[in-house]
Amino acid sequence: MHQSWIDIILLFAVVMITGMAVILSGKSLHSKSRLLLSFSGAFLLGLCLLQLFPYVFSGSLASPGIWIIAGFLVQIVLEYLSEGVEHGHFHSHEHSHGHDKTFPTVVLISIGIHAFFEGMPFGGHDHGHSHSLLVGILLHKVPVALVLSGMMVAAKFAKWKSLLLLGIFAFASPAGALVYKVLASFDIGVGGDLPYIANAILIGILLHVSTTIIFESSEGHRFNLAKFVTILIGLSLAYLSA
Repeated sequence: MHQSWIDIILLFAVVMITGMAVILSGKSLHSKSRLLLSFSGAFLLGLCLLQLFPYVFSGSLASPGIWIIAGFLVQIVLEYLSEGVEHGHFHSHEHSHGHDKTFPTVVLISIGIHAFFEGMPFGGHDHGHSHSLLVGILLHKVPVALVLSGMMVAAKFAKWKSLLLLGIFAFASPAGALVYKVLASFDIGVGGDLPYIANAILIGILLHVSTTIIFESSEGHRFNLAKFVTILIGLSLAYLSA
């Protein structure tokens, strides 16, 4: 099996396994993933700076910075809609008059678009990165899946509905990779620049998410030694894997 298909399967499976553990148990586990979130954020930031930036700027793309800014701006909008689910913020979305029926539409679409762009580069033969980026994306997906499934548990959705919505989200990154494969098979006017465009957009998205995770204040604005050490480990491993 070609490596890109293995990547696509992993992008789907990690989200489903993580979310199902929460939905089937009926217990929210998002609070257990804070250090994992910090690690994945630092690891992804390191990979952006050490692997993706050199790759994108070494290619034939005329203005890679424009695409990076575009990805950054897209993530700003998506985070506004999702209320920060991408970096571990949990919202039960329960109101005194019942459960918030708009939650699946607003949050799911937002983080689904985020995941779609995350998956696009994995649809090509020329990734522009080593397997370390796939590991970073998968680690990032674990806390996101925990938060999403925890929100559905808190909203008391039926298990079948929660699993259906989880499956839709889990398919978002594979969908991005599959769309990339389709675009790469047709002449859409970008030629060999498609891998650089996809990775540049991903850089912008990951820069926003990773820096938000790293620099957002700790509880009470106090120095968190465990989080700091975790971030150092994430950056160090990104350097070693570059």
